[in-house]
Amino acid sequence: MSLAARFASAVARRVWGLRSGLRVAAGRLRGAAIGARSTFASGTRLEFGSHNGQVGTITVGDDAELEDGVVLNAYGGSIALGHRVFLGPYAVIYGHGGVRVGDNTLISMHARILSSNHAVPAVGIDI
Repeated sequence: MSLAARFASAVARRVWGLRSGLRVAAGRLRGAAIGARSTFASGTRLEFGSHNGQVGTITVGDDAELEDGVVLNAYGGSIALGHRVFLGPYAVIYGHGGVRVGDNTLISMHARILSSNHAVPAVGIDI
């Protein structure tokens, strides 16, 4: 690899790191607890929401990586990601009833995790 190519690559990594740092800082300013060295890629959304007057909570552990388009929406509940969690591109977690993702976990791209359910009618009644 040429010196110019290595330099361009180093600059691109630095710019990506600065942008990720701004996204993490914005999440902290909005009330999320975000651990050290965690990175948020482009389009990452943190939504706290509220339910019955209770505002949701979002906690992200150290060294977590949230890729492009990840959505964390607590809907008044809670979402807690452990240390070294990786969320693939466009993964979505809804925390109505509370979601806890343990340490050292990889969640695939486009995965959906919901912690609530619709009401289930009695047997014999169509949904």
